[in-house]
Amino acid sequence: MRSLYMALDGRYHLPHAIGGVRRRRSSLLTLQFAFYKPHQTKFLTMTQDNQRVLIIGGGIGGLCLAEGLKRQGIPFTVFERDPSVTFRSQGFRLRIDNDGYNALEACLSTQALNVFTKTTAEFVPGFRFVDAKTAEPSAPRAQGRPQGGPEVRGPPRGDGAKVFSADRLVLRSVLLLGLTEDELRYNMAFKSYTTLENGLVEAEFENGERVTGGLLVGAEGTYSRVRRQYLPNATQLLDTDGRAIYGKTPLTPELEAALHPSLLRGTSLITNLDPHVSLFMETMRFTQGNPHDVNSELPDTNDYVYWVLISRSHNFRIGGYTNDEELLALKPPQAAALAREVTKDWDSHIQALFRDDLVGNGCSYIRVSTMSPDIKDWDASNVTLMGDAIHAMTPAGVGANAALMDAHVLLNSIQTHGVSVQAVAAYEAEMRVYARDFVAKTAGAGHKMYGQPGFQDMKPLN
Repeated sequence: MRSLYMALDGRYHLPHAIGGVRRRRSSLLTLQFAFYKPHQTKFLTMTQDNQRVLIIGGGIGGLCLAEGLKRQGIPFTVFERDPSVTFRSQGFRLRIDNDGYNALEACLSTQALNVFTKTTAEFVPGFRFVDAKTAEPSAPRAQGRPQGGPEVRGPPRGDGAKVFSADRLVLRSVLLLGLTEDELRYNMAFKSYTTLENGLVEAEFENGERVTGGLLVGAEGTYSRVRRQYLPNATQLLDTDGRAIYGKTPLTPELEAALHPSLLRGTSLITNLDPHVSLFMETMRFTQGNPHDVNSELPDTNDYVYWVLISRSHNFRIGGYTNDEELLALKPPQAAALAREVTKDWDSHIQALFRDDLVGNGCSYIRVSTMSPDIKDWDASNVTLMGDAIHAMTPAGVGANAALMDAHVLLNSIQTHGVSVQAVAAYEAEMRVYARDFVAKTAGAGHKMYGQPGFQDMKPLN
């Protein structure tokens, strides 16, 4: 027998014929059912509903917020559309800077934070610029500004003592360590939400289930359904005309022998000017040991080279490919083959990174998109957004840190104002300021890496 607790004050109503019980009103009623249909509205007690935070999306930002709420004793549930944390590739390496670390420090338990620091890869300060044709050092190109765009001086830098090279899956797994099955629910694809007469918000999912809470947080990424319903005109998602092949190549003895010695430690930006193609790469050496050995719930992760090959879209239309649709549908081996084709005239000590027998399935072709930095103001409510859902930006080592900052700022606001519209208003006022700045500044990195155009020359995406 399962129990369903409902707080009814004359404004709450039972769904149609749940467990064969008719609708009825009561000031406070607890009902027990012999049969429970899961695809119906779930209510908790009124106090729990008022305080519960519904987090849509189990990415880095949403999970960090969840950990912070749990640490403060604030009820929450994370709803993730995927069936598991490893269901699909979501990138590999993340650079966690001072702001990102401060957010993790504020939200995680001391034990979880220690696990994070022990499972990061070796961080080598500095940035190496390399010529693609010779593999020799080259002078960094001036960033300047995209035509018609804001002046850009590059992404913000954090305290060197608090900069970490993290594996995305490992970090996400660390953020999952403290969460129970009731706090993180998989296979929950968000459909829409409704603001109820009593002021609560009800989230509906593709499986028909409905859940109520005091605050709904859209943290489900660039194509956020929460944003599309709540703030369709607050900002515009844009196609930068950048395309990228990203991947990871196991750092085997064979690869170490084949790569140019200067590429074996730290971070490098390898540039070819005609056509303008850039390769960003970082060697991920887990010098503190395999993360799985630190905590058995973390993935088995060996040393590898993380890389991103990025350029304008037309430079990838080679080898028989003529349009975006077929390129965006490439399987990992096809994407790896395209990377080899694009770099066929490069120095052999760089080409070794894309060898078919090494790359395997760790490779994807993606569109590079960004929001406009013109993020408009809006009136706060009990629905809000964080991370790429509201400020997707050009990849430049800033996006994940911005999402972690969102979690930190929102948590602080909830601690100060409770789960309330006032907390959301304070969070959004602060978030919009740094989000606009980050989106504008990361455009400069895109301009440098592959000639990203100004925002006014980008095409809108639906």
